[in-house]
Amino acid sequence: MAGCQQSMRQERDTRLMRADRGGTETAAVRLRVDPRLDPSQEGNRLAALESRLPSREGVGVGSWTLCIVRNPRRRSKNLWVARACPQRAYLDVFKARGTARRDGLALPWWLAMLLGLVLATRGVVDCWAADKNPSAEVKSALQQLASQANYSWTSTPKAEPKSSLTRQGPTHGQTEANGFTYFRFTLEGNAVEVASKGGQSAIKTETAWESARELTGDREWIARRLQDFKPPHAEAEELLKICRTLKAERGGAYTGDFTAEGVKNLLLSRSRVEFLARVSPGAKGTARFWVKNGMLAKYEVNLQGKILLTDHQQEFAINRTTTVEISRVGSTQVQVPEEAKKKIASP
Repeated sequence: MAGCQQSMRQERDTRLMRADRGGTETAAVRLRVDPRLDPSQEGNRLAALESRLPSREGVGVGSWTLCIVRNPRRRSKNLWVARACPQRAYLDVFKARGTARRDGLALPWWLAMLLGLVLATRGVVDCWAADKNPSAEVKSALQQLASQANYSWTSTPKAEPKSSLTRQGPTHGQTEANGFTYFRFTLEGNAVEVASKGGQSAIKTETAWESARELTGDREWIARRLQDFKPPHAEAEELLKICRTLKAERGGAYTGDFTAEGVKNLLLSRSRVEFLARVSPGAKGTARFWVKNGMLAKYEVNLQGKILLTDHQQEFAINRTTTVEISRVGSTQVQVPEEAKKKIASP
């Protein structure tokens, strides 16, 4: 009996040595199968390796032999693969994944999960933004700004090289609820100051303050401009009314195009001789609003078009952008000169 077992061990070692040398018997390793045994009992003993195929029913049963068949030259390195995937199909999967990873076609599992999470989060944000009403959001932001006790603003005009625009510098202004509004700017190099309250305005162009009622003759256009002036929250509300539709952008911005009639009125209202001018076809304009913490923080207006003076048949090209930034909300102290207050209060 002992001699028989020793003979079988020698035969097994001979087969394994031939497998290590790349022999043709490796691909087969055809071990005799005993049909009399139940399949669940195959490979359940160490001695069974010599005569029975390993079982594929239990985890880890006979897996090491499978790895020998798959790669006989690296038995020791394939033990972990056999324990992780006892089924032959799992071995094929891991081999395919390894080949793809070496070829640069597969991502690490943690990177794939991270990319999936980023894409899913972006999809949720986009859906949430699509459900919002941009016009309602901007309108609510304007109302929030209008309800504040006071605030300051800076308006910066910018003209394109081919635009015919009066050289006007930035406007610095202050306003308070149910009180005074005061702002100053430069026009053609001259300093201008304006104060208003309750529909009454006063302006200082050179040395003294004058009320809007005192501006006659060639300066009537200044009086009209003063009467049409609106603080930023009211001007932005008028701009919102003439926008066709608003589109939400990243960073809390909302953009919309003006209607044709709205662009015409804006171009003419900013002209000194609007009653003698007309707007050529093709004029366009856009508005952009920035909302921060539920309140209007900035808005921008771009106007493009041509104004034709009907009496002189002279055409002016306009392409300008005006940016208004809100600041010091709730902490602004409006300081109006006493002389300006007297002009506003005088009948």
